[in-house]
Amino acid sequence: MRRRKLIASVGVSLAAAATGCLRDDGGDGFKDRAALGNGPSVELSGAADRDFEFIDEDEGRIRVLYGDGRTDETGFDDWSEGVCRHTGARELSEYLHDKLNVDSDFGVGSGTVREELFEGYDGDPDELREALGDRTHTVYVSHDTVFRRDGGRAHEPEVGYEELVEATPREIRVTAVFEDHGIERDCTYPVVVRKRAVQED
Repeated sequence: MRRRKLIASVGVSLAAAATGCLRDDGGDGFKDRAALGNGPSVELSGAADRDFEFIDEDEGRIRVLYGDGRTDETGFDDWSEGVCRHTGARELSEYLHDKLNVDSDFGVGSGTVREELFEGYDGDPDELREALGDRTHTVYVSHDTVFRRDGGRAHEPEVGYEELVEATPREIRVTAVFEDHGIERDCTYPVVVRKRAVQED
């Protein structure tokens, strides 16, 4: 399996694109869409890539340690859930890029579940609501078409939206490994593929 730097692709779904913002009108006949991945569920695992120390292990209180020297005190359970979701997005990015044999053509990240997600859903929105359950966050794969200010298309992904939906697992079961502590955190998330219009700066 090829290994690549995935910083550019992980999280791009949250920022729309490194050089632009979401279009409000989606012009040029473009329609924003969303669908659950249509591929089989997969199990993914990887290093949690986050540092912390226990304040009170019995009560699950930890101090999160950031690279710039900042710290934050919180509960391990809620914090590690977010770390597990981020780990899943990172590992899913590598899985999809290898499966589709492209270097960087779409983004994978995690983010909040917003109401507009259901408005552009392909099919019955209740299907998506059922898959999400009571989750307020999930994992996204973003298929972004970049538009110039004159309305022309500046970039379209090489991989088609439907192809990406078919390749994306419907659900990922993730194990995030906190190697320094010998702890593993498991989580499960449905994966939503989004087709979006993005405006160049």
